[in-house]
Amino acid sequence: MANVSLSKVLIFIDLSATKVGISPEFSFYLLSITNAGSGLGRVCCGILADKFGALTVISPLTLLCAIMTYVWPFVTTKGSFIGIGIIYGFCSGAYVSLFAAPPMIMGDMDDARRRSGTALTFVALGAIVGPPISGAIAQATGGFRAVSHYAGTVFGRPPLLDYLLNAHSYFSSSGSCILGGFCVPISREIPDDRQFTRKSLTLRSNW
Repeated sequence: MANVSLSKVLIFIDLSATKVGISPEFSFYLLSITNAGSGLGRVCCGILADKFGALTVISPLTLLCAIMTYVWPFVTTKGSFIGIGIIYGFCSGAYVSLFAAPPMIMGDMDDARRRSGTALTFVALGAIVGPPISGAIAQATGGFRAVSHYAGTVFGRPPLLDYLLNAHSYFSSSGSCILGGFCVPISREIPDDRQFTRKSLTLRSNW
């Protein structure tokens, strides 16, 4: 359900900039700046995912994306809006380009269509209901801080739960991952010489 809160900064960043006194001539370009960061994130994180695993790349960048969502309504200068746009765009680009990869590798390829279809169904539902909810919150509160609290919390929940649920993975051959806000248990035998290394988490993400 992370897609319920995805792109809220993209939707409202130009409006929030004009509300704090930044000229519309400049705020108009914030969306383009954010999308440029997103394009860079999609390319770079795809390369990193090939080396380290999709979940290994997605989790920290999704958490950073949630942090930027919390920070966004409190910025007031052009430079800070540009910084938020670039960082948020890069991190959200990583999520958008890689979230479909984990379902493909969580089982046999014969069943990959059902797994990916189920995941994309929930993603589509989140993308449909998310913007109207955020718009209603913004209209009811007269600002964007409540929107950032809602969106940042929803978007940051999956990676936080991922880290908490996998804290025992240093000492166990089983674990779990968060996919779109849902807990998916996974299990894999790891050789003894890799059991207590950070490498085991990377191997688990590559599985």
